[in-house]
Amino acid sequence: MADDFGKQLLMSLNTLNRNVSELIWANVFHDAKGCSWLDENNFAVYPGRWAVGYNYFYAVFRILNEFKPKNILELGLGQSSRLIGQYAKTHENCKHNIVEHDGAFVEITRKNFNFSPNTQINVVNLRKVVMDLSNGGKGGGGCRHYHLRCERI
Repeated sequence: MADDFGKQLLMSLNTLNRNVSELIWANVFHDAKGCSWLDENNFAVYPGRWAVGYNYFYAVFRILNEFKPKNILELGLGQSSRLIGQYAKTHENCKHNIVEHDGAFVEITRKNFNFSPNTQINVVNLRKVVMDLSNGGKGGGGCRHYHLRCERI
């Protein structure tokens, strides 16, 4: 019984630690904003679950703001697409290409966020590939990946 309590306590402390860390990064990201290309009135962040966290937002924000990339390839449409999309909207020479496998999600996102013509969303099917790498080459682990041809993007 004491062992179960210890495990539950440890799990609770780990969850608390992750939540506190996310709050700290939220403050760091919030304090770092304040640039000409990010419209804070039209930018909401919903990190968690499958979405990226504030530490990722902060890193991407700094890369965009300091390196000013002209070509951006993003695998998967999501929260970061909104941040990068705002950057592409205000930088005429920027090309932002997103590869996404879920056409329905693309339509929902387009209704909720106005991407500029600088952002192109490419719907590409995922392809399941079975790799024999797990269990010393004896397993049947699999993964999914995008099957692309360079000329599509």
